[in-house]
Amino acid sequence: MGRRRPLDFVGWRLYRRAMLVPVLALLVLLVTSFRADVPVQGALPPTLANEQAAKMLDDAAAFEKLFPDRQPGSPGSIDSAQWMLERFKELDLRARTRPATTIDPATGSSVGLVNVEATLPGRTRELVVIYAHRDSGRDGRGSDATGQVALLSLAKELAATRDLRRTYLFVSTDGATLNGGGARALADRLETRGAVVAIIGMDRLGAGERLRVDAAPSGPHAPPLGLVRAATGAVDAEGGDPSIGGVTAQVARLAAPVTLREHGQLLQRGLPALTVTAGDDQLRESGDAKAGIEQVGGGIRSVQRLLGTLEQVDQLQSAGKTWIATDRRVYRGWALKIFIASLLIPVWVVVVDMLVRHRRGWNLPAAIGTAARAMLAGVSAIGMLWLLGAVGLLPGGDDRPPNPGTLDDVRVFALVVWTVFVVVAWLLARGPDWRRQRLESRSSAIGPDTPELVVTLSGLVLVSVLALGVSPYAVLFIAPALHAWMCIPSWRVVFSPARATLLWAAGFIGPVLAVVTVAARSDTGMGTAWFALQLVQTRTVPPVLALLIGAGGGLVLLLLIAARGRVAYPALPVLRSRWIALRDGELR
Repeated sequence: MGRRRPLDFVGWRLYRRAMLVPVLALLVLLVTSFRADVPVQGALPPTLANEQAAKMLDDAAAFEKLFPDRQPGSPGSIDSAQWMLERFKELDLRARTRPATTIDPATGSSVGLVNVEATLPGRTRELVVIYAHRDSGRDGRGSDATGQVALLSLAKELAATRDLRRTYLFVSTDGATLNGGGARALADRLETRGAVVAIIGMDRLGAGERLRVDAAPSGPHAPPLGLVRAATGAVDAEGGDPSIGGVTAQVARLAAPVTLREHGQLLQRGLPALTVTAGDDQLRESGDAKAGIEQVGGGIRSVQRLLGTLEQVDQLQSAGKTWIATDRRVYRGWALKIFIASLLIPVWVVVVDMLVRHRRGWNLPAAIGTAARAMLAGVSAIGMLWLLGAVGLLPGGDDRPPNPGTLDDVRVFALVVWTVFVVVAWLLARGPDWRRQRLESRSSAIGPDTPELVVTLSGLVLVSVLALGVSPYAVLFIAPALHAWMCIPSWRVVFSPARATLLWAAGFIGPVLAVVTVAARSDTGMGTAWFALQLVQTRTVPPVLALLIGAGGGLVLLLLIAARGRVAYPALPVLRSRWIALRDGELR
């Protein structure tokens, strides 16, 4: 049998047949979708008038003046906790303080926290939790004195209501501006107790932005569909923004389920939590500076409406752990995961087909060794981040990165050490013969580096399959690249260098979208790279997923070099000659 033509190196007929699997998975996703229920009107109408809201603003100003510095662990934080405890007791609620500890991500030192809890018993053991953070960051960033007086006002209104169906727990949390340690301590206790119907966070209702619901997922969980629908309906009734984002935004949040709000700590334990807010996502702005009577009053009334709905319904509508919602339909998370997994099948089939049909004459052990060394280099880069954190050269933390609003201390020396380590690890992994292989790859239509290309693609598919078990939605960032890059071995024949380069670049749309998503949600701008390293180093990104990202990054770099003969990378000598010609006026 003669050698197969380069044009036929990729089994396109097999690829088209395998694409039937994603088509069937898409049909399952569409068939299992359903219409969301209309939120039930609350049994407890909002009772807080704007006159009471005006008094609340005066009380918030007095609270801020009395405790101007409420950084976690400070004397002001402890004194303000005692003040909240006394106010709850004046309402005849069963109140107590609950100490906790956390680690300051910036210094690695232990910080004491104090949560204040007050219980209003109902007829049943079913629990509804309302919380607001009491602490503030440096220079008053993230301050929310309005949230504390709002918490007291809600407690007073509910305490005056007779025959409550459910038990209510009011919590003044500590550590939100540090790393969410107070919410994490609350999650530990609620996870043990059980029977939690809903957890509602109030975050800076007077920050000046439009009132909205933050239903961002965290880890493998999203807020329950019924709770989100009830909350957005309550916010809409008070003139707020009922939107939770379009389909693209929701999928991006599921693919990178990192939220800096306290409800993220609760969601990670599978607890039903969300936040009603009028502030930014980074706790940078004060919740008191722009507080207005209408906005604060509307925010508290929206929470009252939501509590009324929770008193009325027996069970909130569910769509599973995760879901995607449009104006008309709700798509189940498990069906979406099946569709994402099915996107890998055509690429896997084609890559295996290339290995089986063209392996004769290939030095597969050498190609596998090169790919394994590239993966090891990427994994060692992740391990080096953890090592730098362990020895104190990088900030540490408790399962959550520091707030990006406090990321002022960029460890330049640690970044330089890490960068040098990554470069050295990559050079050692690539081996001494990479330049010879690169030059030889131009001597053939297919190129002697084709085994390396195919094995690298196989490694990327394997890494993606393993990532499905850790974070299925994250595979959306790499699936388009796999479909684009699987035909690299025949690009030299099928496409011109320019078109091949465009197709190669198109494969990076997913990873770029991941970076843009993190940058937009964290508002870190040029500091996104530093913040991303913090996500990995503090293990907010699951360690297994971080190692898989490192291994995949090493394989992508290997693919970048191995495809040099097929993609028109701009070489430095060419750029230099064109610059000289342009400078001398030879190019027009």
